[in-house]
This record gives sequence, C-alpha cells and structure tokens, in this order.
Amino acid sequence: MNFCIDCDKKLKGHNNPKRCRSCNGVHKSLFFKHSDKSKLKISIAKSKLKEEKKCADCNVFVSSRNKKGLCRSCSKKGNWYVGLKINDLELINHIGRNKLGYEIWNIKCYCGNKFNAIVSKIKIGRIRSCGCLNKEHCIKLGESQKGENNPVWIKDRTKTSCFIRNKDCRRNNKGSWQYFSRKYKKEKHYTCELTNEVMGVGELNVHHIESVVNRPDLVLDRNNLICIKKEIHTEFHKIYGKKTNRKQWDEFVRAYNTAPTLKGAISRFHKFIKGTA
Repeated sequence: MNFCIDCDKKLKGHNNPKRCRSCNGVHKSLFFKHSDKSKLKISIAKSKLKEEKKCADCNVFVSSRNKKGLCRSCSKKGNWYVGLKINDLELINHIGRNKLGYEIWNIKCYCGNKFNAIVSKIKIGRIRSCGCLNKEHCIKLGESQKGENNPVWIKDRTKTSCFIRNKDCRRNNKGSWQYFSRKYKKEKHYTCELTNEVMGVGELNVHHIESVVNRPDLVLDRNNLICIKKEIHTEFHKIYGKKTNRKQWDEFVRAYNTAPTLKGAISRFHKFIKGTA
C-alpha cells in the first residue's frame, strides 16, 4: 500500500508524486508562479473583456465570444427573440412554457391582431396567421361555388322544392322525402336488392338511379328507386359523383356481380369498363 508523504493517507492506484490530491495541489501552488510578462497579458485581457461587452438587460460582464450580447439567464428567458419576424409574424412577448415544454409567445399578425401561439409551429409553417387567412380562403371558396358553379345546382326548383311537399309539412312528416323513403324500405321488407340481406333502417339507403339533379320529375317515381346498402351507395357516388344516370348504374351492377364482395367489385370495376376483365 502507498501512503501520502504529507498527511499519511492511503493512496488509490499508482501515484507518481506519492501525494493525495489536496496535498499535491498545495505543493504545486507553492512552486508554480506566473512570470511578469504573463501577468501583464492576463490583466490586459481581463480589462478588455470588462470594457467591451456587458449584458444588454442586466449589465453583467459577458465574454467577447458571446454573439448575442446577453448573459445565460437573460438568453434563457428568450428576450433576444423580441422583434424577430418568422413568416411575416412578429414576436412581441415571451409568456412561458406549457405542460409539454413548448415555448408560448404573444405574436402580432400581419393584419394587426395579436394572439398566443407556439414558436416551433410557426417555424414549421403549421401556424401562418391569427385565422384571417382561413376566413379569406372560405370567402373565396364560397364565391367560386355560388349559383350555377355549384355541382348540385338545379335550374327549376319548383318541381323539387322540399321534394314535392306542402309548405307547412315539416321533416319526417307526411309528404317529406324522409317519410317516403321509410315507407319504401318497409315495402321492400328492409332488404338490400343487390345482396338480398335483411338489415336495419339506418343501414339502408334509397338510391335514385336517374339523379335528382338531372331528372327532378322522377324523384318519387318507384321505377327510378332502389333500396341498397349504405356502403354500396357511398362507393357508387365516390366513383361517379352526384350527377348519375341509368347506364352508370348498370355498369356498376355488372362489376358487382362479377366479384363476390364490394371491395372486389371496386377493384375490378375499372378493368371491367376497359374490357380487360
């Protein structure tokens, strides 16, 4: 075992000076001294640091390498972000952090409104305004689909006003489309005419073979109606849209009969039309 020369403590490992850390530090300080030239250089460097840079907020001395000009405490607060613009949004005040640790700021939009948001979402581009851009987009979209530009536009609404019912008649009463469709489902014994499955009222839909947009006079014509599953009804309108006719319905029925399931019918549908299937 090795022991320290000065304090007689046990030494761990192999120490060349044969002294402990505390005694070795005292021993070095006694013999090690700076020269006069090095002392001058150190004093000049310290004076330059004190004269050149101070923290902009708390006036604490900062190193010359610091580019922000702020001490650690002030830079953590995020004051150096004030006045910075990210995607035309100006940062005003740092509010704090939420539970997840994201920094929340009070932000000024380019329209003049102020709102609170997360800075990281602004950098990504997920937040672009206080909500004014969304309003402008909705107004433009509404104007572009007004009147005849709307895909469900009907020129003559006298024949289809409230699906040919009285003015005093309300929803689900006699004369309404809801009442007529329930009655039609009951006549068909709540069965799908394509799959012959008995289902609930909410799982079935009454489909117009000639659409209401093209032929408003055939709204309540029983030869123009068919009771089918809700899944089949939605998939049919996804493929053809809302303005449909009898030819399109016949094509869909042929494709459905060739496949055992609805998914198979949709996958083979386009091949059937081209004539490859």
